[in-house]
Amino acid sequence: MFQFPNLVKSCNFYRSMAVLSLSMMSVSAHAQGVSFDAANMTITTIGVHGPTPYFRVAETLAAQCAYSLIYIPADKKAMYAQVLAAKLAGRKLSRVHYTLTNGPNSECHAVIVEME
Repeated sequence: MFQFPNLVKSCNFYRSMAVLSLSMMSVSAHAQGVSFDAANMTITTIGVHGPTPYFRVAETLAAQCAYSLIYIPADKKAMYAQVLAAKLAGRKLSRVHYTLTNGPNSECHAVIVEME
């Protein structure tokens, strides 16, 4: 025997779950795309963690980057060379554009690095 009210309740439940799932994915994707710009940054330390280089600056960052580090993607060797050149020459980075990967106190990744 077919019970129409149960079918409607079941469809509403699945529709609600689908909307909830899509909204959670949307919030998660939005949280991962937060970008920041900084200017006139003095490099204090440079290092490599596994295959990924990173640097730290003296000035306070707008984002709460984990350990105050900005990581350079491993495949961006030219960017690492530019940061290293700025550090060795004692020059500031005139612009750093970076993303915060997963909310406060997560990794920050450099996207653009300019030297003065």
